Amino acid sequence: MHSRFAPVWAVAMLSLASPLTAHATVADMLSDRTLARQTLEVGNNRRVELGQALYLLDGSIRSQSTGHITYDRSVHSLTRAATLVPFQAGFRGKLLLESLNSYSKSEGAELPRRIVESKKQESQARAELILSSAMGLEYLVGFQAFSYPAYTKAFQAPALSGDDRYAAFQKLRNYFAITQQAGAMQAGLLYEAPLDETRTVERSNSLESTPTKLDDTVYFPARLNLFARTPLALGHLYAELSLIEASGGGDRNSLQGTLLEDSFRLQLAWSLPLGAKESSLETALIYQSMAYADRQGVDFDTMPLTAVHSKLRWEAALPVYAGLSYLRGHDTQSFSEFNASYQLWGLGAELGTLWNF
Repeated sequence: MHSRFAPVWAVAMLSLASPLTAHATVADMLSDRTLARQTLEVGNNRRVELGQALYLLDGSIRSQSTGHITYDRSVHSLTRAATLVPFQAGFRGKLLLESLNSYSKSEGAELPRRIVESKKQESQARAELILSSAMGLEYLVGFQAFSYPAYTKAFQAPALSGDDRYAAFQKLRNYFAITQQAGAMQAGLLYEAPLDETRTVERSNSLESTPTKLDDTVYFPARLNLFARTPLALGHLYAELSLIEASGGGDRNSLQGTLLEDSFRLQLAWSLPLGAKESSLETALIYQSMAYADRQGVDFDTMPLTAVHSKLRWEAALPVYAGLSYLRGHDTQSFSEFNASYQLWGLGAELGTLWNF
């Protein structure tokens, strides 16, 4: 799993095969507000933000040899609260809380069907300390705490039923940023430290009396994010390149080879002012490259993905924002021995308010 909280919201796997590395690329794509982009939105005033988002995902896997189709559908609800507090000149603090509730279901298109369902909640808390220098540089140190309560992924088939019981997981990781805020163009870099931990999964089924214990890897790859925002004749252009070093960790295949490959994520966003105070219309395009290195690592999170986001910020009367997002993924670069085709699309909507004091 991962995220800007990204890491935290992975789409459920389509079977109860051995647990794969969690990296949550899909979750990253559902929002254009990455950690890097948020460092340029901090400002100097006291502020409070409240937001709610809903995401719908519809995926399918088609076997090229048999023609069998498995559908994977999920609903994700994200609640967000954040505040920025200036302590003294040149020194600020930021606190953010997010909670994600998810329901996912996968089933075959033909009879007899195998159905897999899960409900889970994932939370994160972020605390940031920001120091401004006289030369226009800002230094940020962030702490990101993840909390995944225990949850169950259950399956039913005509002659067999069972479940995977995932243990609770709590962990802390750090990130660091340097930004140049002075001048017309703002730029910086942000580094997210890797996190590679395991948790216990207890697997049981109706044919065996004794559960089997397995390890599930919770993996957040290291990321180096390069970003900049520059003024245009109309509005501003934001560009971000994330270099993701995933090949060094996570689950391994039987030959101890990595399941994941290094990848990149590119975001281009244009903000058009609407004339009423700081009101604007924002449009963002995001592309995530292929991230699997082995057939066991192929899933919705590791295939190439493209997303489009549109958001209206209105501050003429009330400081509110509303946005829509669309995600699309299609992978035909499957390994010959895997011989399957992946399709994924998603829709998202968000609504929130941002108060400056």
